[in-house]
Amino acid sequence: PDIDFTKANLNEYVSPKNDIEVKLVQIWSDLLGIPKENIGINDDFFSLGGDSILVIKLSTKIMNILLVKVTIPSIFVNKTIAKLSHHILY
Repeated sequence: PDIDFTKANLNEYVSPKNDIEVKLVQIWSDLLGIPKENIGINDDFFSLGGDSILVIKLSTKIMNILLVKVTIPSIFVNKTIAKLSHHILY
């Protein structure tokens, strides 16, 4: 089904502020099939159409692109780019 951005994006759009957030937006865009301009750092991965299979793919892409290991449970806890970026950095 098509994603209704008016419901999925309950937060006001916030653009990426650092290199990791920019790369995460691109990764999410590739996985979710959503233009990166429509993905803000406070958007919830699952509200945008993410599921458990895509979490596995997300973990792998992060490892390949950012060269850091992000566990699957940590993605479920850190469901936004802002939180995931903070998790990666700290």
